[in-house]
Amino acid sequence: DALSALIAYESRHHGEHGLYRIVFAGLGECDDRQVQAALRRMYLRFHRFVVGHTSPFDDDGTLQVARPWPLARAANPMGGLVSCVPDLLRYARFHLMGGKAEDGQQILSPESIRVMHAALAPAGNFADSVGVAWMLRTLNGAQVVGHSGGTLGQQTTLKLLPEHNYAQVILTNASRGAELHGWLSAVLIDEHP
Repeated sequence: DALSALIAYESRHHGEHGLYRIVFAGLGECDDRQVQAALRRMYLRFHRFVVGHTSPFDDDGTLQVARPWPLARAANPMGGLVSCVPDLLRYARFHLMGGKAEDGQQILSPESIRVMHAALAPAGNFADSVGVAWMLRTLNGAQVVGHSGGTLGQQTTLKLLPEHNYAQVILTNASRGAELHGWLSAVLIDEHP
């Protein structure tokens, strides 16, 4: 709720409209049609999308469509944003370009990006350490900056190798999608020079 209020105050727009304007609009060209399209993606009822599935851990492994999504509207700033591969790659490019938008405008300073990617505290079993909203680890001498998330029946991962100017996005529509993320992500990173 505090984050929602801050976003509304800073953007001069309420709820999801403000979230989109602050987080995504600054990363590239944005007009009201793009804002409305992003809002439709957030609300799903206006756009076709891939539904999530849950997989019970029983013997038959029957898949079931995951519904309804359990997030209340007030939770949107921390997990209600619906995205797609191009959106996530644009966000990755923003980080790999040192805080610059696609048009070259400096949105965040390179120092801010460096701090976001720096180890601030040790992590548990998902990473070596945590940065600002990123899980950090080292693989074959290269820093891997990542963030994964999901909601009922959907799993997503975004990983960056800043030193190699490399990003990967993996989206799945299954509650057990993290199993695929782990394997596929490792294969892709190992194959990247």
